[in-house]
Amino acid sequence: MKAPKTRSHYRNLIKAGELITLIQDDVFNTDPDHKHMTPQRVNAIKLLLNKVLPDLKAVELSGDANNPIQTNIAIEFVNTAQIEFIGPPKPKVIESK
Repeated sequence: MKAPKTRSHYRNLIKAGELITLIQDDVFNTDPDHKHMTPQRVNAIKLLLNKVLPDLKAVELSGDANNPIQTNIAIEFVNTAQIEFIGPPKPKVIESK
């Protein structure tokens, strides 16, 4: 008996780049005689792309009331006298009176 094919096998068969190219060619085609894709075909391509491309969603990271998430920001100041300017000339300092 043949082993059943896995989901990853079918995902590997879906060529995301080719599907994206099909959509782009249809959208950017300016030929007046071009016959555009049907909504059903566009939806089928969208469905296939959803199977192989990650769905980028907003993620909110929060802690609970007893353990809030803490953010530490470190700022380090440098002495500009130690920075060597390479390329354009050094900026001129204009002193105000």
